[in-house]
Parts: sequence; structure tokens; C-alpha cells
Amino acid sequence: MTKTLIRTAAVAALLAAASTPALASNADYVAPYRLLQQANRTLDPALATSAYATEGVLVFDIPGAPAESFRGHDAIRAAYVRSFRQVDPGTPIALEFRFEGPVRPAPHKGAYRLTAKIGGREIGAYGRFTASLVWDRNAWRFAEDRGTAASAADYEALPPADL
Repeated sequence: MTKTLIRTAAVAALLAAASTPALASNADYVAPYRLLQQANRTLDPALATSAYATEGVLVFDIPGAPAESFRGHDAIRAAYVRSFRQVDPGTPIALEFRFEGPVRPAPHKGAYRLTAKIGGREIGAYGRFTASLVWDRNAWRFAEDRGTAASAADYEALPPADL
């Protein structure tokens, strides 16, 4: 019986090790950010949604507006569909990130700049984010992505990211 328990524990440990990377690089951790950049360039809500864990959470907490929270792929996809409909058809959204230190699964912070064309005018916006990652469907994805308002100075104060 003891040998069976030890063997079962060993198999469970091997399966757990196989299901998450032993040591990921910064390139692995920034993959969800690259997905969001590509999704914004192509206005693809399904691609944007794929950056999030199955039960991921997207939160917009912008001062002066009601906080919005979206949990799970259906809600997150609907949020991106709504956002992408606001831009002029066929015009990509430029999304650039800067990070406060290295990106890791534990909460990390940074700022972003978003540039889009709405009603024929180019609009620029800045925000700050706090995000955490989780290993989901064989890749690092956002477990939580929380955004709030920021200034150009907040964004410019951080070093450019190499995505």
C-alpha cells in the first residue's frame, strides 16, 4: 500500500510538472500582451479574448465612470466587440505597453498608450494596469487585467518595452 501511495504521488508530481513550465522566460510572460497588441491592430475580439484565462477577469476602473468588470471568455469577448466597434472601420488600434520591472505571473504593473481613429479623428489615451498571469491551456494568460486612467507622463516615466 505504501509503494502504491508513493507511486501515485510521483505520477501526480510528474503530471503537474508537465502541465506548467518549470521556468518561463520573460518572453513567455509577455505573450498575452503581444496577443492584445495583435488583436487591436486587427480589431479581432476573439484574438483579444485568447489572451485571457478561461475564467479570467478584465476590469476597467476609470475615474469619473462606473467600474466595469468582465469575467470569463464570453463577457471579455463582448467587451472587446463593443470597444472595437467604436473605432473607425478598418483602422487599427495601436497599443503600446511599458512595465514597472520584469513581467512575472504574480501581479505586475505598468502603463499603456492606445491610439485609435474615432469619427475621423485620431484619439490618444493612456492608462495604468495591474495584471496577474496564470498557466491556462498550455500558455501564460491573464488571470486578471485591471486598468485605470493615467497621464502621458505616467507612461513616459517607464522604460519602453521590448515586445
